[in-house]
Amino acid sequence: MNKEVIAFLNKDGVEFYDRDGKRTDCSDLDKCYIYALLPDEYFFFFQSEIVSKRRAYLTIEAYAKSTFPINNGFVGYVPDFLPLIGYFFFSDKIPEEFAHIIEKADVITTPFAVYLHINSKKSFIYEGESVCAIYDNSGLKHYTLGDECLIEERIENSKKFEKIKYSKQETINNINSLAASKSVHKTHLPVSKGSKTGFESWKISRFVLLAAALLVFIAGGILRYSSYSSELKLINKKIDVLYKKALGNKHYSDPYGVLLYKAESSSASSGGISPLKLIYALSKSKDGGQVKIDYLSFDRNGIKIRGKIDNYASLVKYAQNLNNLLAKKFTIQSSSSKNGKLLFTLTYSAVE
Repeated sequence: MNKEVIAFLNKDGVEFYDRDGKRTDCSDLDKCYIYALLPDEYFFFFQSEIVSKRRAYLTIEAYAKSTFPINNGFVGYVPDFLPLIGYFFFSDKIPEEFAHIIEKADVITTPFAVYLHINSKKSFIYEGESVCAIYDNSGLKHYTLGDECLIEERIENSKKFEKIKYSKQETINNINSLAASKSVHKTHLPVSKGSKTGFESWKISRFVLLAAALLVFIAGGILRYSSYSSELKLINKKIDVLYKKALGNKHYSDPYGVLLYKAESSSASSGGISPLKLIYALSKSKDGGQVKIDYLSFDRNGIKIRGKIDNYASLVKYAQNLNNLLAKKFTIQSSSSKNGKLLFTLTYSAVE
C-alpha cells in the first residue's frame, strides 16, 4: 500500500507530513498517496445559483465568466455542495518546482476547502493566510483575498458565527478525520493535468464542444444553402415561364434586356407612355384606396383598365390621379355595383 502523505506547498517550499502529523519525506512520488495542500491565495471561491450538477463544469464556467471580471485561471466547483460553490484557480501563481507534485497528487485541495467540509453544518468566519471568508447554512457569503480580515464587519449578527483561524496542525487533523471517514475526496479541487476531471480534460471538453458547435453551424449552413438553391431554381423556372409568355419560345441570351427594349420602343406608339411608367402610375394613383386591377390592355391604340374599387367617388379620384401622373385623359367607360364593390372600366385612346 502506498504511503499516505500530506504535502504543504508554501513560500518556503514543500513540507511532507504523515497521517500522525509528523514531518516525513516522499522521495518517490509514485509510491506515495499525496494529499496536496495549496495555499488559499491560489484560489478565489464564490457562491453560485446553480442547483444542478449536470454538465457542472461548463455551467459553472459560464456563470463565473459572466459574473466576475476574472479572465485567467481554471474554473471548477467544490464537490458535495448545492447550489454549487465555484472557484477560480490561478495556475500562473504556481511555482515550477510544485508542478511535478501537483501532477502526482491524488487529492488537491486548500485549507479553506478542508475547513469548509469539516464545518459545513455551521455558520463560521474563516481567517486564513491572506484569505477571509464567511459561510452559513445558506452558502458562501463572502470570500476575499488580503492580509487584513475585516470581513465580519460586513455582516449583521456576526456573534452567531464561529470564528475559525487557520493552523497547519488543525488542517492536518482535519484531513486525517476526512480520510478516516473516506470523504477526503470530497475536498478534491481538480487543477492538474493528471486529473481525469482536471484542467486538460476541461480544455478538451471545451474543444469538443466548440468543434461540435462548429459542425452544427456548418451543417446548418449547408442545409440553408441547399434550401436557398432549390428556391432559386424554382424562381428561375417561374421567370422563364413569364419570359416565354411575353417573348414566345424564341431563345434570347438577355430576355430582360429585350423586354426593356420592347417596353421603351412601345411607348412611342402608345402616346409616349411606357409600360413601367404605367404600372407605377396605376399603383401610385391608389393614394391609400382599395383598388384591384383585374385586366390591363396596352397597345398602340390606347389603354384599357378593368378592376374593382370601393365607390364611385373613389373611382373619379383614381381616374383624376392617373390623368395627373401620366398627363393623359382617362375616361370612365363603364361602372356597375357587384357584391359591395364598384366594377369599372377606364380607357385612354391614343388615336385622335
